[in-house]
Amino acid sequence: MIGIVCFNSLRYAQYLFKYTIIFDRLKIPYEVLFWNREGENNDIPSNWIAFNETVNTFIPFYKKIFKFVKFNFFLRKEIKKRKYDRLIILTTPTAISLFTLLLTKFSKRYIYDYRDITYENNPLYKFLVKKLISKASFTTISSEGFKRVIGASKNYVTAHNTRDFNQVSNNTKRCINRPIKVAYWGMVRQPGFNCRICDLFERDSRFLLVYHGAGYHQELINYCKQKNYSRISFTGAYSLNELDVFAQNTDIILNAYENDEIQKLAVTVKFYDSIKYKIPMIVTAGSYMSDIVDEHDLGFSIDWGDDNCLDKLYQLIEKFNWESYFQNVVKYASKIYEDDFLFEQKILKFCELG
Repeated sequence: MIGIVCFNSLRYAQYLFKYTIIFDRLKIPYEVLFWNREGENNDIPSNWIAFNETVNTFIPFYKKIFKFVKFNFFLRKEIKKRKYDRLIILTTPTAISLFTLLLTKFSKRYIYDYRDITYENNPLYKFLVKKLISKASFTTISSEGFKRVIGASKNYVTAHNTRDFNQVSNNTKRCINRPIKVAYWGMVRQPGFNCRICDLFERDSRFLLVYHGAGYHQELINYCKQKNYSRISFTGAYSLNELDVFAQNTDIILNAYENDEIQKLAVTVKFYDSIKYKIPMIVTAGSYMSDIVDEHDLGFSIDWGDDNCLDKLYQLIEKFNWESYFQNVVKYASKIYEDDFLFEQKILKFCELG
């Protein structure tokens, strides 16, 4: 039996389904241990076991450390009780909390799913991460950019940050509305940075900006209300089946983050939504995503510190080569399909271990 261990609520753990979709399709037995942080009434199968202690995801870590310790005890108890043969450990906080167990009881019998950089500037934390990588059966990474921090290894497998990338839209739209509809969807992070973005879009009548999603959205809503902004709107939390509607009403996807230590090297879920729906994306210049976007002509890299950045964006949109863009999307999608095939083959080999 394989145990999949997840630190987050299911709403914020779409990467979990990258594994379960494969297991369900091939009828490979598994169980999921996850933290239902927000007390959601999840309609889940019997092999999904929740730790039901609510906590605000967005408060500082020190304020939720007691519940984190309780979750750790829950994991250790369930792993021992259920006698898993192998484990899939999703994200570094989970792996660090189970460090001794993984290295002593599950050495070479766990997959370490590495998908964000948080405290790797701390030498001890980075040492633990590298130790976890060395003792894993293999390590999946959601961004090739992470290698710049944790180093290269033959033991890495790319696990794109999309749950089931099985079809690209047949969209061939070659025109953009006026005003241009720009949409962000997903967890709203970095409120200060997004306030800067709201300032820029509010004073440019050529654009309308909408945020779909929760997180730090209330801070942005309050900010825009205080400023009496009328060109920025918010819709709040959503379900995945609403994405098709969002895409139909979007000209450009805002996939921009401040280049901090956590986000600069990441590749987001929206990156893949942009490819899937064939909607050009805006990314932040200097990020790892901008390296990909610029190399493959998948959208626009913007320097948000430039007061004239939206003028430059508009000029790029005006001369955008749609025919070339659609070809680039199809070509890049083929790379994702190939990587996903290799990922699945590696997972199947892992499941065959004694």
